Amino acid sequence: MKLKALIALLLILSSSLFVACAGGDKDSDTDKASDSEIAIDSEIETDKDSDIDNDSDVVSDLESDIDSDSDIGTDSDSDIDTESDSDLDTESDLETDTDTDTDTDTDSDTDSDIEPELPPIYLPENETIELLKNGTTEYYLVYDKNSTLIKAEVDSLVAYFKSQFDIDLSARAIEYGDDIPDIDPACRKEIIIGAVREEIPYRVQGLNKSNDFIIGPSGNDLMIYATSERMYTYAFRIFKELFLNFASEGSLSIPVDDTFIYSTSSYKNTNYVELLKKREGNFDKNKLCTIFEGLTFTATDGTTLPYRLYVPMSYDESKEYPVVVLLHGAGERGTDNVNQLANMVPNLFNQNKAVIADSIVICPQCPWGNQWVDTPWEGGNYKVENVPESNELKAVIELIKEVQGKYSCDENRLYAMGLSMGGFGTWDMLMRHTEMFAGAVIMCGGADVSYAEKLKDMPIYTAHGTADTTTVPYDNSTKPMVDALIKAGSKSIIFKPVAGAGHVMWEPFAQDPEVIGWLFEQKKQ
Repeated sequence: MKLKALIALLLILSSSLFVACAGGDKDSDTDKASDSEIAIDSEIETDKDSDIDNDSDVVSDLESDIDSDSDIGTDSDSDIDTESDSDLDTESDLETDTDTDTDTDTDSDTDSDIEPELPPIYLPENETIELLKNGTTEYYLVYDKNSTLIKAEVDSLVAYFKSQFDIDLSARAIEYGDDIPDIDPACRKEIIIGAVREEIPYRVQGLNKSNDFIIGPSGNDLMIYATSERMYTYAFRIFKELFLNFASEGSLSIPVDDTFIYSTSSYKNTNYVELLKKREGNFDKNKLCTIFEGLTFTATDGTTLPYRLYVPMSYDESKEYPVVVLLHGAGERGTDNVNQLANMVPNLFNQNKAVIADSIVICPQCPWGNQWVDTPWEGGNYKVENVPESNELKAVIELIKEVQGKYSCDENRLYAMGLSMGGFGTWDMLMRHTEMFAGAVIMCGGADVSYAEKLKDMPIYTAHGTADTTTVPYDNSTKPMVDALIKAGSKSIIFKPVAGAGHVMWEPFAQDPEVIGWLFEQKKQ
């Protein structure tokens, strides 16, 4: 009996000590697996109103798992007192477990059935950090010194703070757990990039191994963490767009409710599009730059094209993705690698994000002074044999093939879309490279009617304003080309003449989910 009493006393003292530590020291050691289980349960129970941790199924599973594994409650000393008698009655369990952590039931054989595949992402409740205040910040940045990609992104972020807020943000390259010599750890305020602080691995346990990231408060700090270097690229872009761009008069407070999580696991995933709308309306060309990577392509003949590339954040090499190439009009030419996103691309992502978001999208930009097809637009249709393929369109074809080689693409689902000058370019690609494409949407472009026989089986959706008489004349471009396709026996052409409309008439079609839905149904025969 003395042994039992002694063990019971040890149980009560160790459990009480744990409760006191868990409630008062958020930086306490969480390396032991058994402590992590109880800490997760304790924090989740206090976070029921959080947007991040309201997955009741995950919480209830975790609670039942911990309850079945432990004879000791973690909510209060009274829980320990009410259960200590039953603990003493189980002499065999006490005798076998005296040398192990008392919250672990070694006899349990149902853990694998109850425990979720991954532990949940933990975030504290009702925390807000004041990142910027009146154009200044108390925060400095620490990042993983072993990642060259993170270093490059950090340099870009430091430059952004300087250009946008005139703040010289201090950045320190460290390794896990390093202290900063001139800063008291108890008073530090950090933007933490990577798992260089001891609390970060604990907070992000629920993230997938390859395709997830999180941005948000961690105590007094701000954490930016991703599970791969590729996802860090997304995380930094979104941090600038969704957080820093909304600083008002040089001030920015970030509550836990604004934590951004992108996760391919079964845990709650922040909807990027909805968060953007919550912040400030729909996509525009600048918001699109946060999810389209800016790149430059050099063709074999030396032609260079700026282009934007969208790859789904949840990209999975085991899947095959449709590819869409979007050719802009004359007004979006240049080398800024932004303007080509100005017209139909925002409409596609605002109105048709379900299909577009799960595809690979290529948006090349034609330089000023050049055209996708070297023919006068006001002349309408042209003869392919008299107009060599432009260097810019040759480069686009090479770019498509490069993307198809680099990513897991469905080669039976390559789609083209173009408007005005891009409408010419889309027709031209279909005529010269028919075998590559599964379908196209074309707005007010010109083509070569002699290619109607070659294109009669190609699914094409085309529209044009009937009052367009000068820019790209309706009666000398789309109308005669459609007539030639129908005469050739086409059953795959959909023609939408817009009565009374002039040249700029494409927005309703880019917004129409039925148009994009139709396009994505097409496959090469």
